[in-house]
Amino acid sequence: MEYKELIKSLSRGLFQWYPFKAGENILLAGKSAFLFKEIIDERGGKAKEVDFERTIEKDWIAKHRKTFDIIICVTEIETASEPSEVLRLWREILKDTGRIFLGIHNRLGFKYFCGDKEPYTKRICDGLDGYREIKREKMRENKWRDLKGRCYSLAEIKDIIKKADWTHIRAYSIFPDIWCPQLIYAENYLPKEALTSRYFPVYNDAESVFLEEKGLLEQLLENDMFHQTANAYLIEISEDGGFADMNHVTLSMDRGPELATYTLVTATGTVEKCAAYREGVVRLSKIIEHKKYLEAHNVRIIDTEWKDNRLVMPYIEGELASVYLGKLLRINVDEFLRETDRFVEIVKHSSDLTDDKDGGILERGYADLVPLNSFYIDGDFYFFDQEFCFENYPIKAIVERIVSTLYVENVNFESILPIDALRERYGLTDNIDKWVKMEGDFFRGIKKDVECEEFQRKHTINYNTFKENRRVINGDWRNDSVKITRQRDRFNYQIKLLSKWVQLLQRDAKIASYFVNRREKNIVIYGAAVLGELLAREIMKFPELNVKCFLDRNAEKIKEKSGVPVYTLEDWDTSEKVDIVVVTAVTGTDGIIQNVTAKNPDIAVVSVETIIDDIENEMRYYENCKRLRSSDASPRSEEVLTIDEERFKPADKMSKPYRIGYVAGVFDLGHIGHLNLLRRAKEHCDYLIVGVVSDRQVRENKKVEPFIPFNERLDMVRSCKFVDEAHEIPFETPDTDMAWKLYRFDAQFSGSDYEKDPAWLAKQKWLRERGADMVFFPYTETTSSTRLKKLIEERLI
Repeated sequence: MEYKELIKSLSRGLFQWYPFKAGENILLAGKSAFLFKEIIDERGGKAKEVDFERTIEKDWIAKHRKTFDIIICVTEIETASEPSEVLRLWREILKDTGRIFLGIHNRLGFKYFCGDKEPYTKRICDGLDGYREIKREKMRENKWRDLKGRCYSLAEIKDIIKKADWTHIRAYSIFPDIWCPQLIYAENYLPKEALTSRYFPVYNDAESVFLEEKGLLEQLLENDMFHQTANAYLIEISEDGGFADMNHVTLSMDRGPELATYTLVTATGTVEKCAAYREGVVRLSKIIEHKKYLEAHNVRIIDTEWKDNRLVMPYIEGELASVYLGKLLRINVDEFLRETDRFVEIVKHSSDLTDDKDGGILERGYADLVPLNSFYIDGDFYFFDQEFCFENYPIKAIVERIVSTLYVENVNFESILPIDALRERYGLTDNIDKWVKMEGDFFRGIKKDVECEEFQRKHTINYNTFKENRRVINGDWRNDSVKITRQRDRFNYQIKLLSKWVQLLQRDAKIASYFVNRREKNIVIYGAAVLGELLAREIMKFPELNVKCFLDRNAEKIKEKSGVPVYTLEDWDTSEKVDIVVVTAVTGTDGIIQNVTAKNPDIAVVSVETIIDDIENEMRYYENCKRLRSSDASPRSEEVLTIDEERFKPADKMSKPYRIGYVAGVFDLGHIGHLNLLRRAKEHCDYLIVGVVSDRQVRENKKVEPFIPFNERLDMVRSCKFVDEAHEIPFETPDTDMAWKLYRFDAQFSGSDYEKDPAWLAKQKWLRERGADMVFFPYTETTSSTRLKKLIEERLI
């Protein structure tokens, strides 16, 4: 599934649940119409796509009087100057039993309180204050009519509808966004389950977000603010007073045609689980077989039948087991542990055992036997939705899922009973990396990794930017002394960078050769201040390098710098050939890199801090080698950062399968497994580049402290005779795609422990599409960093 297809499938969820009937005439008004035509066609409806403006022209209305059973219009009503008049005119083309569906953004949506930008003005707070500030600004410029549209609150849109003389209105609250709905609730219905583990926020522009809404939905619910602060609404307007038979829909549209599903809670008392596409019907029907198998092993399952290509269950009023256990922990820890033990025992006996290693291997492992997918009724646990079954599956992998889902849903659990205590109770800690990885594999296996990764990069929170936003907001900017201190800190940091830059120049370490060494020719510099100009001046000493332009938010004032044009990011023409963008900004680097990558995903982006650190690390390494005077430790060349002809020799001189190879890793507690990987990689390529993970990356991603500091790990890797180059992996852009853009390697090498990992297979697919490859070597079973750390911690070595 391509990225555009993923976006289309997410949006399709807005009407996936609706029972369109064969023969119905349906008007799709506006440019988003194509998103829903496919659903209507599949169900035998007759969809007519028409430009929004055309639907309110008199001649078109006269031609189509009383023609349509349904009118669907998503966000287009927000662009109308007189929306009530539009709805009044549409009554003429609608049948007497017809209905209208309007999709609208809620200007009081909670994500806008979290800092997201309004979709039309692209600024924060404009919708929240009723566009008062934007009106003042635009009216001063006489540009108020230039705005393409505006969002409405629920009260405002209902008032607009009533002014058009419609009386039968029902609203459905949408989370997190109208274009990628995950949860939809009728306005007279409230969630009965914990939402934390089912809800994944998305934003129009995540760069400005400073508050994550995911953990706050429960509080909105408790304070009767749930529907009022929904991020969007689907409004159903009925001519005859009838409405859809729907209270709630949960959508999983990001899984691809075979796995995408939706679960509908009807207003008439049933729950229906459906495949979103025909490709998934047969797989979904196997839940009935799973039900019979589990019941044969004394697992209680909610009554379920297969009817009209969907699973039908009764609506259960009981509380979810996750909610029950959460309440129990807050009241009585011992009782919580007893009930959780009982839950785990059900999992242990849910299938026959095929092996007793690792705590037991189940013939059939049902990965969703977790509290989130079960009810607590009259002292027993009743399960539902057992969709995923794996052969020869470890019990502990499911138990880790039980533990992690409990703690995800209850953020205060940690302060009552640390998660590690529960993991220790169930024997998970000895091999926790394995169980956590299996849980990650499960989730990655049901999602479209490559497409989702691109979507998430654009629309979900980058936690470094998020934390920086919180830091800025928490500062008391009204206090002059604090403001001056922050300005001084920022200035001092810039001086520190400039000082390092000058020191490197004085030591004759050619900064521009950093780019020559990567064979980059066309360079763009983000930031036209002193740092950027110094970099441009240094680069221009190399005739083979070309500074194409500067990017700067003040481009209109700067105009040109050192004979090089200056543009804003918005005005930058990315059709020109550019190999690398250097970000010289002092703050907000992560956000800038995200924006540049979004503008052109094929360009390598690196920060000036990364360049300085890389050069300093390489200089320090060479100086250490010279001091040691050891032939084993001496580098291949005594020159600092010069082009290595071995790396760039022509393809016809290749002696191995690949010209340039790449390996990435932490390389903590260097051992034979690391050496085997590097040796095998060098056997397969003429020139080997290694990326070493920084301490910060280990700390934030793996939640552990490396035993060996980064500089020492980097030196050890550089000293290995199989390694030609080693560099710090940029914290802001650590993944395979950016490494390939920086080094243009022909193959990345990794251990076989990842060769079945969907995320790594997605990286392999991405590389192959660009003429490179991902090669997996056998994993060294006898020694690993995890085992060494465990031995050290237990004081066994």
